[in-house]
Amino acid sequence: MSSVSIVIPFHSNINYLFSCLASLEPGLSDDDEIIVVVNDDLLDESLGFEAYPRVKPIYFTEVLGYSKACNIGARSARGDFLFFCDTDTLTVTPHALNAHRAEFHTARDVGATSSLLLSPATAHVHDFGLGWSGHNIIHPFRFAHPSDPRVRTSRYVQMACSAHMMTPRSVFLQLGGFDEGLRHYYQDTDYCVRLKDLSLGVRVVPAARAFHRGSSASINRAAFRADDRAVFTAKNLKRLRRDYEDYLEESLGAWSPDAARRAFYNVAILSTIYDPQQILEPISRRVDLRPYCSRRMPERDLPRVDLFDELGRSAALLPDPFLFVVDRVSALPFNAIWHHLRGERGDVAVDRNGEFRPTRELFL
Repeated sequence: MSSVSIVIPFHSNINYLFSCLASLEPGLSDDDEIIVVVNDDLLDESLGFEAYPRVKPIYFTEVLGYSKACNIGARSARGDFLFFCDTDTLTVTPHALNAHRAEFHTARDVGATSSLLLSPATAHVHDFGLGWSGHNIIHPFRFAHPSDPRVRTSRYVQMACSAHMMTPRSVFLQLGGFDEGLRHYYQDTDYCVRLKDLSLGVRVVPAARAFHRGSSASINRAAFRADDRAVFTAKNLKRLRRDYEDYLEESLGAWSPDAARRAFYNVAILSTIYDPQQILEPISRRVDLRPYCSRRMPERDLPRVDLFDELGRSAALLPDPFLFVVDRVSALPFNAIWHHLRGERGDVAVDRNGEFRPTRELFL
C-alpha cells in the first residue's frame, strides 16, 4: 500500500487541532505519518503531542502563511502521497485515506483528489469541487444534502479545496508546491489548475468525508482575499475554464414547471452577482421570465435574506411565481412571514454557485 504523509499547517485553535488528529488516527496504516507545522510566535513547544506518537511537529516562532507552512511540511515528508489537512477539519469516514488512495489506482491521469466536505452547522455539502464563473470561483452543490445523487459518485472537477486533499509527493514537488505568493487564499485552486500543465486532473471523492469549519484561526486574513484573488486570476486566466452553466444545468436537472398554471416567473435579483444574465439566460430557455426588481445586497453571501423586508406584502400576494436570484440559497430558509403570506406558488431560487431549488424545499 502506498504510504501517506499527512501535512497539517497549524497556527491557532488547539481545540480543533486535537479533534482533527483524533479523527485521522483510525484510518492510518503503519507506514503513514503526520507532520504538523506549528507557526505562531505566541505558542511554545508544549502542545501535548505526546498523546500522538505518530505526529512529527515542526516549530516556527513566526506566522508562515498557509502555502509556506504546507511546503515546509511537504519537503519533510517521506510518503508516496501528501495529504493536506486543515486544522479545522474533522474526518468522518475512518477509511478516508484509503478512498483517496483507491482513486489514484482506478482513475486516469489524476493529480489531486479532494474529499466531500460538510458544513459543521448543517451536515450538508460545503464543498465538492470548485468551478469558475468567469468572474469568481464558485462552490457547486453547496447546501445540497450528502444523499443528493450529484455528490454520490467520484467526478473530475476543475479545482478543489485543499482542506482534505491528496496529491503524489513527486507531482507536488515537480510543480514547486503551493505558490507562496498566495499567502492566505487560492493556493489550492492555483495548484489544481497548474496540474493541467502536466495533463493531470482533479477528482472529488464522496467516499471520503470530513467536516470543514473554515476560518477557525485567530488571525484575520480577510483583508488579503482581494489581493490574492487578483494574483490568482492574473496568473491563471488562460488555464481557467468557465463552467458555471454546466453546474447550473445539472442543478436544473429534470425541472419542468407547470406551464399551464404559470405564464411567467417574476425575477427578483437580491444578490451581489456581477452578471445576473449568466444565470438567467439558461433558465430563460425553459421558462418565460419577467423582471420584477434588482437590488444589490450590502455584502456578499449574507447568511439571511428576508424576503418580506425586501419585497413587501404586495409582492407576497402576487399570483405568479418568483425566481429569486441570491448569493446562496442557504440564506432563504428563515422566511416564515413570507411563506405564511405567500403559500405554495411554485417559487424557485438560484444562487451564484449554480444551485437551483424550489423554495418549498428551503423554507422552515
